[in-house]
Amino acid sequence: MQIGIVGTGRMATARTQSVAKIDGLEVGWICSRSVEGANAFIEQQDDGLIPESTRAFGEFANALGDSEVSAVILTGPNSTHYEDVRLAFEAGKNVFVEYPPAITAKQGASLMDLARSYRISYHVGLTYLYGGKHKKIAELCMGNEELGKPISYQHIFCSGNPISRWYNIDELSGGMFIGSLYHYIDEALDYFGDYEAYFASYHCKKNDQGIILSDSGSIQIAFATGCTAQLCYARGMAKPGIGNKRTIIFENGYISEIGDEAIVIHPDRSEKLDEGDRDAVLDDTAAFIDEIRAGIILDGTAEHAQRALVLAEGAQAMVNEGV
Repeated sequence: MQIGIVGTGRMATARTQSVAKIDGLEVGWICSRSVEGANAFIEQQDDGLIPESTRAFGEFANALGDSEVSAVILTGPNSTHYEDVRLAFEAGKNVFVEYPPAITAKQGASLMDLARSYRISYHVGLTYLYGGKHKKIAELCMGNEELGKPISYQHIFCSGNPISRWYNIDELSGGMFIGSLYHYIDEALDYFGDYEAYFASYHCKKNDQGIILSDSGSIQIAFATGCTAQLCYARGMAKPGIGNKRTIIFENGYISEIGDEAIVIHPDRSEKLDEGDRDAVLDDTAAFIDEIRAGIILDGTAEHAQRALVLAEGAQAMVNEGV
């Protein structure tokens, strides 16, 4: 089976490496904003990672006309995802799209409808769900006799970096997507399930041209299980390297994570959590290929992403209306 990859950034490289590890699968083409860019990406890959027959495209529409490729992986900017998924469906291609699949809940729902209509495999790249550490934390949150029920969750992300070009567009600028809050919402939903209420706040600083220099946002979520969550970010106003910090408080202990290190404090001992020997990007990519071979249309990842999209959009509306 041949697969086409759109994009030449970090995730395109990671997906290319994963494709090379899956039996019976190879990269058929790379598509960038120019043929030169696609060729440069191909030449930069290690020997044996991409076949010599791999084609280079500078136009997605032309790439979709390649009949030898039956599936595509979309790794471009978030603002391009919805339209690229739609075009790929119309061309009869199975689709793997990096998170998020769209920038509105309406768009997200329509993509699921299209997948059902065309009867094509559709997978949203929720790579973190396949991570060993995430799986361990999710299992503890679902119920642990020692720790008891989770009662409070806090996730803080700080960065001195400017707003990424992945987010700095009219549709998303100043929104809940910036600072990866959308990703953290999805993660919290995976840990704690259905929510009952939420409250969002947002602040930004702009220059004379209206360009956002720094921004911060916060969402508080009350879950049906009784756990409350606070997801916060600050971008462009903190020193680089502060990164992520999160804490989950249980009835009889807690989980503390700073950066890549997570520790579970049980009533009588501590335990370090790590990724183990799992390759989350490979597992995520392989799941998509397995779904194609099994004829699975929707595997649950699109619905999973849609839940977070609905909440993020509601939070954005709350901020816009000044509630």
